[in-house]
Amino acid sequence: MDLQEKDSGVYDRLLKSVQLPLEIKVVANATPASKVHSSDLPSAVVIASEGKTADIEAAEAGLPYATPVDADGKYSILIQNLGEVDKVLEARIIETKDGGSTTVSRVNSGTTVDGKTPAGNILLDIDATDSLATATQDSQLVLEISYRRK
Repeated sequence: MDLQEKDSGVYDRLLKSVQLPLEIKVVANATPASKVHSSDLPSAVVIASEGKTADIEAAEAGLPYATPVDADGKYSILIQNLGEVDKVLEARIIETKDGGSTTVSRVNSGTTVDGKTPAGNILLDIDATDSLATATQDSQLVLEISYRRK
């Protein structure tokens, strides 16, 4: 007897659960609007940081993301093109700066319902311990997100 026959609810949950690690880099610049964001999945990841909100606004208009403040480690990440997302279960960000300091922050889903935007994408507001890239120090980030598909 396999799991599908034994407990179809558990089997269904396993099939719908997704863990997605994403690598993100923010290149330092003294002018916040001149920082450069990149990701290992550029078609899906959009970052809103201080002075750089046009990309996230263009990706999905009217998002309720938090006001980004680089010095306070406050920024938002939109993950799109994932198909039908039911709910964000957990998200955390691991930040490693040049020079070796590492922090782990839990992530909240901001003012969205279950971490989802009106278009069904995932919006996460980050409130990290450290600032997001300084004038001279890049930020290397790994976002680990668990979500459930419909």
